[in-house]
Amino acid sequence: MTANAIKFFAVALFFAAIFACGARIKLPGRLVSHQRRLLSFSAGISVAYVFVHLLPEVEVARAVLVRSTMDWSVQLPAYIVSVTALAGFMFFYGVECLIARSRTGSNRIDDAAGSGGPDYRLHIGIFAIYAAMVSYLRINAIEQGEAPVLLFALAMGTHFLTIDHGLRREYPASYPRNGHFVLAGAPIIGWALGVAGEVPKLLTILLLALLSGAIIAISLIEELPRENEGRFWAFLAGGVLYAALLVPLA
Repeated sequence: MTANAIKFFAVALFFAAIFACGARIKLPGRLVSHQRRLLSFSAGISVAYVFVHLLPEVEVARAVLVRSTMDWSVQLPAYIVSVTALAGFMFFYGVECLIARSRTGSNRIDDAAGSGGPDYRLHIGIFAIYAAMVSYLRINAIEQGEAPVLLFALAMGTHFLTIDHGLRREYPASYPRNGHFVLAGAPIIGWALGVAGEVPKLLTILLLALLSGAIIAISLIEELPRENEGRFWAFLAGGVLYAALLVPLA
């Protein structure tokens, strides 16, 4: 096993611990009243990661796509990457809207009984695929040095903590019973798939674009929630501070 694989296994374990132990992460007394601001701060970090690091990587992927299909009889246009990123955004936003509308009385009763409902199983399944995809794509990405890896772990770790918080709020009975274990295993599975081998380059490029759109959608869904819970200045602070750390390394 290479040093790079071991390094990202540690990151995958970190992500797994966030889902497995999210309920045990307690804020100091003075910070409990600022929990919503901290979640907004985390959302700002995630969005900054996308715009400062992931989208430039998608632009590189666009160039790779053009070069790799130059010899094809039908060359793929570079805008397919951007359209895929848009599709990732629309898909996750659509899923959230669909699930919100399906939160009927019967589904809430299923959750209270700890068995969940169709919306719960859909939510957990999609986020499990999402978490696995994050681990898979990062282990197969080209990263130089330790700092970018640590910043990636910080960005996606806070992002996953926000997701964990949202699922615990939406499914207070079902998610703590089994859902968090499913999501805890997903980053490990993604890492294992990344170690086992790579999918064709074209598919990797499209998955990377899909992921960038998904991260933006999920971050903004959590940041622009119901009842005006978002905190703009905390969101802005998270984005600016993380960008200030990442830009010198870009």
